[in-house]
Amino acid sequence: MVIAFLASTTQAANPPFPIFPEAFNTTELFYQPADSTGPPMAKRTTTWDYPKKRGMMRLDNLKTGTFTYELIRCDLPAQTGWVVQGKSDSTDPSTYTCFKHGAKDCQSQKPFWPQPPKTAQYNGTQVINGVTCNRFDFSFTPSGPGGGVPVNSSLWATATAPCRTVHTSQREDFMSFDSTEPAASAFTVPTWLANLDCTPPPPVGVESSFFSW
Repeated sequence: MVIAFLASTTQAANPPFPIFPEAFNTTELFYQPADSTGPPMAKRTTTWDYPKKRGMMRLDNLKTGTFTYELIRCDLPAQTGWVVQGKSDSTDPSTYTCFKHGAKDCQSQKPFWPQPPKTAQYNGTQVINGVTCNRFDFSFTPSGPGGGVPVNSSLWATATAPCRTVHTSQREDFMSFDSTEPAASAFTVPTWLANLDCTPPPPVGVESSFFSW
């Protein structure tokens, strides 16, 4: 007697939308338009520790040769945030423009990464900068100026690190991502900043450069 065994097949479940820690170091390159094959328009390095309410960021505009440096110390008794702007090739702090924020701005800080969007759809994998990454397409509503209108976006990521994001006309490639909690020394107020004559932000405010997508 011959008995036939029918092997059942189980389709693997799609990977979940990734959730990244809120304490990390990362380097990103920004491109416009999103499908650009030319050089990046900007480079951003970020050291972030949202649970401890502190962050440091430097954004270099590679097109204009200018930079924006931001340090947020909401963990200090006198909650403070600085936004410094200047020429990327200048090491003379006297040429910089400095704005200083206070506790009100600290209270408005939000997590770097958005909550997993309910609209997220898994759409296979793609190799991004040599790494095989899962693709998720979704829509989200940004906060701040221009918010309220849903934006169609895509995220490529592994289970532990972001690879690329695309929304509207911009692409962000994550060139490095380290989820090790940054050391407290990474947020030390540098001497050159402590000695700057910083003014309160103008009435319209200075937009924070800490944003997620």
